[in-house]
Amino acid sequence: MKAIRVSMPWAAAVVALLTQTPGPAHAFSYAASYMTSWDGCACSNSSLSYTDDQMDGFDSALASRGHYRTHKFANSSVWASDYIEDVLGGQDNYYSDDSDIIAYSGHGSAPTYSSGQTYTASVCSAGSSSSCTFNSQNFRFGERGGYYSTPHSGNTRWALWFTCYSVDTQPDQQWGAALWEGLEYVMGYRNTSLDSYTTDEVPSDWVEKAIGDSDSFKSAWFWAIEDWWANDTGSLVSTGPDSATAAYRRDNLNKNWARRGAYDYGYWIAWSWHEG
Repeated sequence: MKAIRVSMPWAAAVVALLTQTPGPAHAFSYAASYMTSWDGCACSNSSLSYTDDQMDGFDSALASRGHYRTHKFANSSVWASDYIEDVLGGQDNYYSDDSDIIAYSGHGSAPTYSSGQTYTASVCSAGSSSSCTFNSQNFRFGERGGYYSTPHSGNTRWALWFTCYSVDTQPDQQWGAALWEGLEYVMGYRNTSLDSYTTDEVPSDWVEKAIGDSDSFKSAWFWAIEDWWANDTGSLVSTGPDSATAAYRRDNLNKNWARRGAYDYGYWIAWSWHEG
C-alpha cells in the first residue's frame, strides 16, 4: 500500500521551497532511491554498503542549495514500478517522473535481448508492474507530447544511475526509448562501479559542479567519478533531432538550459565515457 511509503507531498515541498532563503533563480525537484539490502524482498541480491551514503549526500547537496525533494525511498520502499511508464503498467507519474532530476543507487546489469542491450536493476518489490526487476525499455521520462503523455505527462529532464552497467557499451539501445521525448541526459557507468567509501561522494560531487557551479553535465560527471582508488568509467548519453544537436547537447548541456521542446524528438543518440 502506498500509505506506508514516505515521500514529500507537493504541498510540503512548496512550503519548504518558499521558506528557503537564499534560493537559486530556479529550484529543481529531485527524487532519490537506493538499495542496501534485499532482505524480505521479492527480488534477491547481495547487500551493498555505500548506496545510502551516496543518496544521503546527493539529497543534502541539493537541499542545501535550495532545491526540493519529492521522494526518497530505501530498500523495502523501492518498487520497480516507480520508474516504469504509467501507460506500460508502472507508476512513474507518481514516484519519479514528477521530478526534474531522478537518481538511483544499487545493483545494475546490461543484458542483451533480441532487440539489443538494455539496462535492468532488481529492487525490492514489483509494485504495480509484473516484476521486481525494472527494464529501461519500459522507461518514458519527461514526455510532454505524443502517445505516452496521456493521461500523464512527464517532468524528468536528467537521470543519474549509480550502478554498474547503467550507461554501458550500447547506450543508444539502452536509453533510446527513454530519450525519445522529454528526457535530456542520462549519466551512469560503463562496465562495473565500485561500492566503496572512496566513491560515496560521487553524487554530491556532481551536484557541486553541475548544480552549484553550473558546469556542463559532461565535465561535472567526469570530474565526479574521478577517484584515487577506483578506476570506474563514467558514461553519459544524450539525444537530439539530428546528429549535431545530439552531440552539442551531450557536450554542453548545463542546468541553465531551457527544457527540451515537446517536439524535439530523439532521432539521434550521442554518448561519451571517461575512465576515472
